Amino acid sequence: MKEGDKVVFAEKGDDVILLNSNRIAFAELQAELVDEAGKAGISSEQDVVDLVRKVRRQLWEERHEGDA
Repeated sequence: MKEGDKVVFAEKGDDVILLNSNRIAFAELQAELVDEAGKAGISSEQDVVDLVRKVRRQLWEERHEGDA
């Protein structure tokens, strides 16, 4: 941690722990993303690549429907 960082005080048993709030927020976001990826059937990097290609193809087709 450095000066100016936002911190969180957490109790763990009889101890008080000082945590960086950005790390907590990122960990929560990461857990949510993993959960949503699981719901969407995404379990590998290749699944992400395939999804991105599919979405890009759909967007391209929508933008160019009237062309030709």
